[in-house]
Amino acid sequence: MIELGGKYKCMVMAFLLGICCVITYYFHTVLSICVVFTHFFYIPIILAAVWWKRKGLGVAIFLAALLILSHSAIPNEYVAPAYDFIRALMFVIVAFVVAMLSEQIAKAEETLWKKKEKYRTVIENINDVVVALDTEGKFTYLSPRFEEATGYLPEDVIGHSFTEVLAPEYRESTVERFRRGLSGETIALYEVELLLKTGKRLPIELSVTTVLDSDGQPRGRLAVARDISERKKTEEKLRLFSHSVDSSIDGMAMGDLEGRITYVNETFTKMFGYSREELIGAEIATIYPEDQIPKLEEALRTTLEEGWTGELIAKRKNGTLFPIVVSSSRVKDDEGHVIAHMANHRDITVQKQREEERENLLKELEVKNTALDSFAYTVSHDLKAPLVSIRGFAGLLRDDLKQKEAEGVERDLKYIETAVTKMNHLVNGTLELSRIGHVANPQEDVPFFELVQEAQEQTREQINSSGVELSVADDFPSVHVDRMRIVEVLVNLITNSINYMGVQSQPEIEFGYRVEGDATVFFVADNEIGIDKNQHEKVFDLFYKVDTDSMGTGAGLAIVKRIIEVHGGRIWIESEKGKGCTVCFTLPLSEG
Repeated sequence: MIELGGKYKCMVMAFLLGICCVITYYFHTVLSICVVFTHFFYIPIILAAVWWKRKGLGVAIFLAALLILSHSAIPNEYVAPAYDFIRALMFVIVAFVVAMLSEQIAKAEETLWKKKEKYRTVIENINDVVVALDTEGKFTYLSPRFEEATGYLPEDVIGHSFTEVLAPEYRESTVERFRRGLSGETIALYEVELLLKTGKRLPIELSVTTVLDSDGQPRGRLAVARDISERKKTEEKLRLFSHSVDSSIDGMAMGDLEGRITYVNETFTKMFGYSREELIGAEIATIYPEDQIPKLEEALRTTLEEGWTGELIAKRKNGTLFPIVVSSSRVKDDEGHVIAHMANHRDITVQKQREEERENLLKELEVKNTALDSFAYTVSHDLKAPLVSIRGFAGLLRDDLKQKEAEGVERDLKYIETAVTKMNHLVNGTLELSRIGHVANPQEDVPFFELVQEAQEQTREQINSSGVELSVADDFPSVHVDRMRIVEVLVNLITNSINYMGVQSQPEIEFGYRVEGDATVFFVADNEIGIDKNQHEKVFDLFYKVDTDSMGTGAGLAIVKRIIEVHGGRIWIESEKGKGCTVCFTLPLSEG
């Protein structure tokens, strides 16, 4: 009846009041009873107070007035008895109390309704799925989002266990969590997969709360499920990106706008020798030497404007410097604001070494090409002279044969033989020089003194016949060389000294060494005629001879220089005209 509309409430109230009037008339007029039976009056009074709140007091006042005024119908009774006044007052008091209680109840119901509407609106409009479960784990409520997310209609799952919509591998563990939650244990967020109506899977993140009744006993569970499929895809992309970055051969680093490092990959830590913990939060300038800071600051400014690529000199944790090429770019947020910068670092030490080697090779090739031009010119020039001699004396030989002059024939043949011998020496020297560096014997550790002794043995006849006195140091270090080639060097130097000794009453040759800084310099010194300073470099040219009338072809020192250079050493002359000559050279020493 309380749910009746306003029109019907008025009709009911009119009917009840009519009954009250009839009862009053019947008791006072028909029965002439002074006291009216008024218990029925409380029905319209209470209903009016409940329906119309304080306005319902009008019904109580009307009935109270009816009760008092109706005494005029009773013979000889013009004043209502005192207890009827009390009853009339009780009508008003009861109506007032009920009206006040009804207002409080209405306000409480309205507040509760508003809260329910608020929560219902929130639940029905949030992106998350909200479900209610009873203590047995069966669905009792589903938010509208559930059907949209899973494809199940409410009638498909209400009253069914929640495990029916879970992927099989998650059912046992989720049931266990459900039981622990009902027992009062707090369960953190956890991830499961829903089995959708289509058969596909949906990864979700669950947050479950136990709902208690008024006695504090569990009456069910309220679960909020969040679709994390996009997050999973993002996490997978991030994982793949992180793996790609970490496995990159280049060092990757991210920095903030204040110039601090916020991320580095594994390659970067190995490249610079720091741990991640040491690098994260450190100033970017930490990994660069002081003289690179201005260039680094300019690079950072350019990066935040348009990106930057260039070379820098970096510094490892142990202080060693190495060249790197850096390619950096801006990192923007969703609104297009620059929030950081990402830089790719590549160690180009090997590349720089190769470039340097290439430059050195090009320079060496240029020198060799120049030497080859000179060599070709020298060979063609020096070989041409014997050929001219041979051709000339061949003509003389032909004339002498025609004239049958035996002495002339013999003389011509000797000249031809001499020219052929000289040409043979020239060709052998040329072949010997070209062979050095291409055909080599294994290098070995050998005391330099032994090499000197071998050279002495091979030139003993020349030494004895020339009367040269040799002096040899006895504390030579050991060298790591091609034994045969270095003996050849010493033999050439001995022979060269003897050939250019000139007229000496006491010819001498000295073998020795000296230490100059980190280098050990070996030398062969003599007291020969000496060489002008302007010829110190020329003597190492192929077929060059200080004295054109001296013995030899002029290839000896060229061969010596080539052998020394192949061993990584250098050779030079220390001499003045008339003061003897010293040939100095360096060789790699034994590591032992």
